[in-house]
Amino acid sequence: MVLIILGQAWTPWVNWQVMNPQLLTLAGDTPLDDLVGLPNGIEIAYSVIEDLAHFSFDQQRQILQIIAEMIEVEQTLPRSHPGLSNEDFRTARDAYRDFEWLCDALKFQPLPRLFDGTEVSPQDLYNVLALYKVGEVIAATRGSDYHQFPNSVVENLIESTKAMIKAMVSTQAMEQKSARRKAKGIEQTKEEIIAQARSEAAQAAANVRHKAGRIAKEKAIRLYFEGTFPSVDYASMVIADQVFKAPRTVANWISEAKKKRDQS
Repeated sequence: MVLIILGQAWTPWVNWQVMNPQLLTLAGDTPLDDLVGLPNGIEIAYSVIEDLAHFSFDQQRQILQIIAEMIEVEQTLPRSHPGLSNEDFRTARDAYRDFEWLCDALKFQPLPRLFDGTEVSPQDLYNVLALYKVGEVIAATRGSDYHQFPNSVVENLIESTKAMIKAMVSTQAMEQKSARRKAKGIEQTKEEIIAQARSEAAQAAANVRHKAGRIAKEKAIRLYFEGTFPSVDYASMVIADQVFKAPRTVANWISEAKKKRDQS
């Protein structure tokens, strides 16, 4: 695979044992309602998949390859390891999380382009990293009831959340939106740009939270009508444990759904 940085072709060496591209596929293909019990799972997956919709899977895989290469480069540089000897540089990959490596790399390394010349922004890099980390979590929790998580899963969830938030408040993202507004003849001060970006980020976050709630509700209702329960109260107790909501909330959802079905 040939990528382009600042117009120059280069062929990166990447250890795919460190960053497995199949985890991107797993995160993208897993139904959102399978992530109901995963803290922030729906919110992260839905948000970043929406933001990456303009990239094909092959392009997302290339972006993951870029991330892996940028980290590989960063970890070999003395600035990344103050106090370590040269011999220790290449063995210090686990000294920091991937998110921290990427943050450092973006401070010093030029932004790359895909092999077809498509520009890649910091926002794109953070979104792909967030989705990749969701894939790691899904792979690690297959068959789990989501009630107890090993430390590695919690760390990946936190890392994925950080990457998603970083993408949402990316300086470059704000600048791109400002440039689009300016092209339309809308002039804004720096303070107005920041305030607008924060408002849009807050609205986007609210939309994602509502999406997660809707998915939990739809799953609860589907489980009720697909099952056989002696009463709504009993069903709500059983289903609440599967959608990670209070039994009273689930009971209200079921009662509402039954009423609509009876009226139709």
